[in-house]
Amino acid sequence: MGATRKGLIAAAVALCVFGLYESVDAAFGIFRDPEGPLAELFDYPAWSLAHFVPGVLFMTLAPFQLWPSFRNRHRTVHRWGGRVVVASSLLLGVSGAAFVFLMPARPLAEQVFMLTFFTAFLFFLVKAFTAAVRRDFVRHRAWMIRLFASGLTITTQRLLLPVFLVFAGVNSVDEFWDHFVTAAWLAWAVQIALAEWWVSRDAASASRTVTRREPASV
Repeated sequence: MGATRKGLIAAAVALCVFGLYESVDAAFGIFRDPEGPLAELFDYPAWSLAHFVPGVLFMTLAPFQLWPSFRNRHRTVHRWGGRVVVASSLLLGVSGAAFVFLMPARPLAEQVFMLTFFTAFLFFLVKAFTAAVRRDFVRHRAWMIRLFASGLTITTQRLLLPVFLVFAGVNSVDEFWDHFVTAAWLAWAVQIALAEWWVSRDAASASRTVTRREPASV
């Protein structure tokens, strides 16, 4: 495995750990009084547990689903883990798409992003699931990589947002939302680009393997 792939795996694991922390913190934050100048924007209602609990499951289980050696050693665990990932991803996508329309004071720009993002997220989920049902595991893995990378968008956005706030500054709630949504679009673009790079590398590697196994022509 090349250094680039190892670096991306390490970064993905770190993002999952951070995403797990963010999901758990947001879930418990429902029971805390909001603090800080912008805290009222993220004062989540109790029903938002339907979003954060699936987020915890996704960040915990999705990396194991894409870990080849774990999958090969623990087939039964992989199958049951896959079912949980599908269910949690479905809840995550549906609740995430509804989230910004049910929460107060969410701007149109965030609503457009979240609806677009979670529609694509659910599309990747359906494609991965139907490929698995057809036992087309090559395409299943490719769509799972896209799904997993998209799922890391929110954690990547949380890392990019402070950079926007520090260097661009924020003097109003409207400016905060501008930075928030811009960081979200950029994070998604980065994650999708990395996912497509990984999928293309897998396809190229598989093609080289098939070529080496083909008998020489007479």
